[in-house]
This record gives sequence, structure tokens and C-alpha cells, in this order.
Amino acid sequence: MLSIGEGFYGEHFIYRWSPGAGVSVVAGTGVEGYDGDGGPAREALLDLTPPPGVVLGLTGIVARPDGGFVFTDTGNGAVRAVDANGIIRTIAGGPAGPFRTPLGLAATPDGSHLVTDWGRLRRVGPDGTIKTVARVDVEGDVVVTADGTAVIGEPERGELWRLEPGSRTLRPYLRPERPTDTFDFAARETFGQGLALDPHGGLLAVGPLDRYEDSASVGLTYVPNGPTPWTLAALRDARTSRRAVTAVIESTQPGTATLELVRRGRIVARVMRPVAAGHSTLRAVGPIRDAWYDLRLVLESAHGTTARDEVPVHGARALTVPRARRLLGRYQGNLDGVVRYRLGEDCRRFGRRRVDCEIRSGSEDCKAVASVTLGRSGVVLRRHYRCRRPRFQRHPRFIAPFGVGVQRLSRFGGGLWAEG
Repeated sequence: MLSIGEGFYGEHFIYRWSPGAGVSVVAGTGVEGYDGDGGPAREALLDLTPPPGVVLGLTGIVARPDGGFVFTDTGNGAVRAVDANGIIRTIAGGPAGPFRTPLGLAATPDGSHLVTDWGRLRRVGPDGTIKTVARVDVEGDVVVTADGTAVIGEPERGELWRLEPGSRTLRPYLRPERPTDTFDFAARETFGQGLALDPHGGLLAVGPLDRYEDSASVGLTYVPNGPTPWTLAALRDARTSRRAVTAVIESTQPGTATLELVRRGRIVARVMRPVAAGHSTLRAVGPIRDAWYDLRLVLESAHGTTARDEVPVHGARALTVPRARRLLGRYQGNLDGVVRYRLGEDCRRFGRRRVDCEIRSGSEDCKAVASVTLGRSGVVLRRHYRCRRPRFQRHPRFIAPFGVGVQRLSRFGGGLWAEG
């Protein structure tokens, strides 16, 4: 396994880990620079500083079958290769161009490499020629699946996109509007900063849990490509009524599934039954009130392994104005933790499951509106739009301040708010 030292901390190294030899440096001296072509990679100067806006240091790297590897020397605007003997050379680009900030890197079946480079997806041919494949409004890692489709991560919004062979148009890799697609475990949340494929064709996506802070906490999403030896389980959909909760679950292995609806540590509804790999429907019977619950899934596979998933749901049939105000919280903290926005006095209902409330700053003028929606599954979501005349809008054009977009609200309510 190859790993990149993060440029944030001046660690301009490339490491290799193997079960027998442990961790060793295979390229770079730790000093930022551009030098060393034709000589030992461990004596070369690299610049692995990530571009502005990338929270975690990320440089694409691809291992070669002969023991060598190719990587993007991001700060130097170059794609460089290290052969099996440890000799480094530049195969495309350099400080003089034409790359700006090459980041993600993936090998293609014909021996070329795809590079994400400041809003462009570029192909580096085996002879070093560079060609722009598509304009992309993303800046993250890239992998190529077995059928030649490029999958690109968007770390700022946590999205995954695909570019099919011969096409120049990006399309969503996942389809949240179809949450029951086979083995789509990443529909609820993705981390699109670092991507990789496992030996079974599944997609691994890694990124920071908080995309707006310099945090070491990262999350890992796995999207299997059909059945996998790994045991995974996910809650795909849910419907709550006064007497029961019905959930569509997804599993990669057959086993025994347990669905529980929990309130303050007490199980109010529970069902256990055998399930096959793929999608199954479970219904747990019990009294459900207008309150917060934890919907929990546990899968004990036939192989003796366990997988879990959990989501907070609200048992209300309708969203009232007082309940929406409690969910939003009175004060909204800015990104630096300082309270600069507060919930206004005016709210308006749109149907039984949506309430919009003003967000105000120092002046009395309305700056934005927080729109809260109670889904039929019991999941509560929040979106924002700017105030216009009339103040509230039945069909607003929603905005995504600081890339937050749609936000899931929990029993604790509140959360981050920033003016777009």
C-alpha cells in the first residue's frame, strides 16, 4: 500500500507499507521543491502541498504491476513516475505547465492516466501527451472502473460523479432518488476526497467528517459492486405509522436481521427474522408517538460477522410551527463558533410537513429562510433560501451556504448556519 505525506505539515514524502517490511519512505526527502529526475526517488524533491479548499492533503497515486508507481506532484504541476528500481522521472507537466494543480490520478486500460486538474479532467497518454477529456466542476480524486467509467469525487459537497467512456458529460454516480438501487450503500452520505477500488470492484470513498474544519476525523463509505465477502447492512427507507415502523433494508450477506425502534434507551418496537442478500422489508409493531426515536438495524450474518446501521426519526404525522422552531434551535452558530444569526419570529407552514422560518442577523431585515421538511420516513431535513418579496416562497430556489446544501436534523436540533 502506498501513502502520501500531507503537504500541510511539510511531509513531502511517499510511503510504502507492506505486511513483511512495514512502513518505508520510497520517494521524497521531506523538503519542498522540484528536482531529482533521473536519480533515486528517495533523494528527489517533491511538492505535495494540496490546493486551497482541500481539507485533507490528497495526491493521486497509482501502483504499477512491476512494483513502481505513478503520482501527481501537485505543487509542481507534474505527473511523475518511479520505476521498480526506485528511479524517478517526470512523464507529464512540470512547473512551466500545462497543469495547474493536478490532484486525482487513475490508470486506464490502454496505459494512459486520467488526472483531475482545476475543473478539468485530463488524459496523459503513454507517450506523455496531454488532452482535456471534459470540463468538470469538481476537484477531487478519480478512479476508473472495469468498464472504463471514470468516477470522480467532489470533496467540497461530498458527491460522486461518473463519466462514461466516450462521453464528455458528468452524471451522478449515485442516484439518491432511487435509494433501493442494488448495493448502493452510499446514497445517504458520501465522502468524495479519496477514492479507491477493492478487488471485487467495489468503490471506497474517504474524506473528512467535517468538510469545513481542518480535522483529522475522516469517514469511509463503501459502495459494493454486487455481493461481496464483506458483511454490510444499511437502512434504505422507512415509513412510520401510529402502530408500526416499516423499513427497507439492504445487506450483502444472508443472515438474521433485527430492527428496533428505540426511545430514550427503551425498545418500543422490535422484529427479528432471517433475510437474504439484497433488499428485504421488515415491519416492527409498537405504539409510536410524536417524539424522537432511534431506528436501529443489526445483521448477524451466516458467517458470524455483524453489521449495523442507525438513523434518527421523528414519529410526528405533521410538522407544526413550534416543533419546527425547536428543531432549528433559537441561535445558529457561524463557522468560527460565534453566534451571529438568530431565529426570527415569523414562520409559515406549507402543507402538513413543511415549515419555513426567518433567519435574522443584527438588523431586522430578513437575510434568509430555513425550510424544514418532515419526510414520511420520519427523517427531518433543512434547506435554505434567500428572502425576497413576498418574504416566504412556496417554490423557492434553494441555496447551499458554504456547500452545506440539504442538512439532516437530529433530536438535538440546531446545527451550523452561515449566510450564503
